[in-house]
Amino acid sequence: SVEDVYERAIVEIHPRRAKGSLAEIWISYSKYVEMQGADKAREILQRATACDFNSVDELANIWIAIGELELRHNSLTVAVNRV
Repeated sequence: SVEDVYERAIVEIHPRRAKGSLAEIWISYSKYVEMQGADKAREILQRATACDFNSVDELANIWIAIGELELRHNSLTVAVNRV
């Protein structure tokens, strides 16, 4: 399944050796599962915050994605508190 491919990618790609943006894989994965519900997407992005990214910018992109997720689901207060 598509979810299995994403899970395999985030497990097998070493964050410090990644040539592209590992954050984009996490964000893309969360947007894909968001169709099933915001809770699953939140769980994925929360997991992403524990990743050892190459740069602070990538981690910042995860936190931006968390805020955008909450805004899409009309959770302004949650978005402000999380970011």
